[in-house]
Amino acid sequence: GKLSRRSSRSSKIHPIDSMISISVSSFTDSVPSFPVQNLDQLYARSVVVLPIFLRKVIAIGSDWRGYCCNEHANNSGKEYVPYKDLDKSSPVVENVYFSSIKNVQRSVEKILTFLNGDVSQLTDVVRQSIFFDNLEDLNGALKQIMEDHEIEVVFIRNRLSCACSGYRDITINICFIHDVAIQTNLLGHICEIRLALMEMHSLISPAKHQEYLHRKLVLQSRR
Repeated sequence: GKLSRRSSRSSKIHPIDSMISISVSSFTDSVPSFPVQNLDQLYARSVVVLPIFLRKVIAIGSDWRGYCCNEHANNSGKEYVPYKDLDKSSPVVENVYFSSIKNVQRSVEKILTFLNGDVSQLTDVVRQSIFFDNLEDLNGALKQIMEDHEIEVVFIRNRLSCACSGYRDITINICFIHDVAIQTNLLGHICEIRLALMEMHSLISPAKHQEYLHRKLVLQSRR
């Protein structure tokens, strides 16, 4: 994703009901910005950051009673598995679905359609969702992310109060700023965490997802 600079840790934590879309980071000049120039570079970094990112998501999900979604290939519905159970060996856990690195074709479409051809603006090549039973746990996870000294929160978008074609969630763009990120040249590589309520997510269907994509295209064409 787009490379940024290290921020101070004084970011304000906003109440969920007051957030629409807010830029959180207050960048300093201590770490230079090196935007990615092409998809090869972006995807090479994504492969490296993915396991680091998933470990962080699993830890947050486990701490706040979060769930990951297992969507059955035979369209028989969705099953939600607690993140805290992912270290257990069972058929359900073995079939848990983690979001893979974003499909290249979809990335190209998004870059050309929504990002004016700027590869460095694509921030969701690496992404994962955490689902919750209630807003209290969701808010706790959000607060933990905001206060985590290993990551920098760059941007938050709240769709809990204003649904978009059935989607209600909080999208958080983060990047890692710890020693491993420095050593592996990942400073500023942005990933996406989505926090959502399980009950709402269970209502989303493939048709709703296509409606969402179509709506985005229509809105973009009107600009």
